Amino acid sequence: MTIIGDQVPTIFSSKQDLKFCVHIEASDLKAKTKAFIFELTKDLKHSGCRLIGHIKGLVNAGNNGYLMFSITSFKEGARFKGKIVDRVEYATITINVIVYAIEQKIVKTLYQKAFNKHFG
Repeated sequence: MTIIGDQVPTIFSSKQDLKFCVHIEASDLKAKTKAFIFELTKDLKHSGCRLIGHIKGLVNAGNNGYLMFSITSFKEGARFKGKIVDRVEYATITINVIVYAIEQKIVKTLYQKAFNKHFG
């Protein structure tokens, strides 16, 4: 376990299904994912998080492909790998968060808020 100063990392992970009433374009799913990550990291910073160890995730759209995302700094945007194609009805989003100077219950609340806003 890495300790930054006197801070022990806060670890949070989640896996949730995404079901779209109307099939969503692959480009719209990527845009929603980008907006979700941006909002989560912005809210973490505004809530006192001092450092991102790593926020890493996967949007798995089955036969339509996948999109991996990763962010390690408040100063940089998320990096993406992979590709989702065509229109998507179902997907799964898995995320792993390692951050410092913020409680897990706050991370969980901020995650759920951003998830509901962009995927709910």
